[in-house]
Amino acid sequence: MDHHDIFSFIILLGVIQGVFLSFFFLWRKTDNQQSTVFLGLILLFFALLNFDFWSGYTLTTLRYPHLLDISVPFSLAMGPLTYHYTRNYLLVRKDKYLFLHYLPALFCMVYFLFFYLQDADFKYNIFIRSRGLDLPLRMDQVLFSPDPLRIRNLTGIFLTIQLITYLIASVRVYYLFVSGREEAAKNISSQGIRWLRNTLIASFVIIVVATVIQLFFAGGRVEYVLATCFTLFIYFTSFQLIRNSDFYKQGLIREKYVKSSLNSELKDNYVKKIDEYMTVDKPYLDNLFSLKTFARAVGASPNHLSQILNEHFGMSFFEFIAGFRIREAKSILTNPENADMKIEQVAYKVGYNSKAAFNKAFKINTGQTPQVFRKSSNP
Repeated sequence: MDHHDIFSFIILLGVIQGVFLSFFFLWRKTDNQQSTVFLGLILLFFALLNFDFWSGYTLTTLRYPHLLDISVPFSLAMGPLTYHYTRNYLLVRKDKYLFLHYLPALFCMVYFLFFYLQDADFKYNIFIRSRGLDLPLRMDQVLFSPDPLRIRNLTGIFLTIQLITYLIASVRVYYLFVSGREEAAKNISSQGIRWLRNTLIASFVIIVVATVIQLFFAGGRVEYVLATCFTLFIYFTSFQLIRNSDFYKQGLIREKYVKSSLNSELKDNYVKKIDEYMTVDKPYLDNLFSLKTFARAVGASPNHLSQILNEHFGMSFFEFIAGFRIREAKSILTNPENADMKIEQVAYKVGYNSKAAFNKAFKINTGQTPQVFRKSSNP
């Protein structure tokens, strides 16, 4: 097996892995379903782009000419998908102009029908010429102009500009989030932030490489580099998924606290204090309630308290507090006497600093927004 066969095999594996991962994200039920769907579509389109490259690299397109450039319209959706994945993952805020972002991809899909509906021999000849292959051309029949507006060759330039624009927009959303200018940041775990940060970095590297080779290089090697980048992104996402899997969570927790001085008697004592404190004092209603405050109240160190929350309750501090806050919110929302209370007022009443943060936490815990929950509970 020479390097040509090895490369084509790696790309094909990337295609298969991308399709598998995309279906995993598209059909998996999560707390933030829409952002998961966006990520699934990104992986699916990466797989499609790689399949396009693979079919050309292995000359499969010669046998099936209709495969030529099948992925081009979908590439114009990659920028908006990355932006909306970032936006939804962090803010759970719907974009009322969502459809407009995908109009270029939709237009390209319709416009490329002028090319896709051409005769197979016509596409075969285009592929031969573009690759510089020493093969005889076929007699073809042009049914109509494959590029009536003469813009097909401008797709790469437009794609580059679009990707850069949407990446800047995605990074801006991320910056506003982590800098604390978006209150919803309090409800995303550090693990989730790292996941998104790593995804954006990987996207940035791919876009930079794609831009450089589009502007300064030409020829078939461009596709090889892009295919390698897309394959690495797919494998990188797989690595992140495995790394953040709950499969290892309990083992990591045990390893983390293996040298802890807490014994079972102390743990049971702290658990009783925690239950009593949370039930009687309801400290979670204070939006400034912190792990340190919690630890002082029950007479434990912050490290010991974190260990108890992880091992006994199976939650982080923020997850634990959110559970009590949402339980309180559900009680308020189901009370007919509070029918006129605005969702924002409920959010502040149970300890959240903003309606957006409350909406996200509520949906994570219940699978519904507060408004939907209220309507379903008070028909």
